[in-house]
Amino acid sequence: MKRLMVILSITALLVGCGYNFSSQDLEKINEKQVTSEFEKELRDMKIRLDLEDIMFSSNVEDKDLEELIKDTIKYRPEYGEVRYLYNKIDLNNDGKEETIVYLIGGYVSGSGGTTVLLLDENMKLKQEFTLMNNPILISNEKTKGFKNIIVPVYGGGEEFHFAELKYDGESYPSNPSMVIEKVEDTEVSGVSIISDALTEGENGILLK
Repeated sequence: MKRLMVILSITALLVGCGYNFSSQDLEKINEKQVTSEFEKELRDMKIRLDLEDIMFSSNVEDKDLEELIKDTIKYRPEYGEVRYLYNKIDLNNDGKEETIVYLIGGYVSGSGGTTVLLLDENMKLKQEFTLMNNPILISNEKTKGFKNIIVPVYGGGEEFHFAELKYDGESYPSNPSMVIEKVEDTEVSGVSIISDALTEGENGILLK
């Protein structure tokens, strides 16, 4: 079922935590016209953010990446429009960047979130996630050598909360709504990626 992709933005997360924006941060935020509805929920959960960077998705088309996406999700044009957003970030401090790809569209999304792909440093598929929402917080805390991933969980009957995905030596939990332990009353330091405020049909790169 196609849904309106009005997604939690990083601005409200930071404002809700009393984060002091730098002039560069404000320039990014104003340029993207970021909005959100979730300040109260963040305060209620007593989550304090200490972010080193706010990364908006790349706007550079990548044909090889598009082919990988189409192969992975078995895409056909008759399934409707799919858009993709991505950022590159080093998850295990080996000096090589992994790629996180966030997909938008009725074929890949549902009421509880959307499909996200994790690619290794060689742009090969490492893992596929379901029911993911943005922004995606890459924590400085690591488990078995890889940084923890924190995402908002809501929709599909879920009460709003944050889930922390921890690497088990082979993969991360693939569905954040199935992670029992919730993130609350804590400080999170790291980087926010895919920090765009998303509206269906207006964000990301069109999959061709």
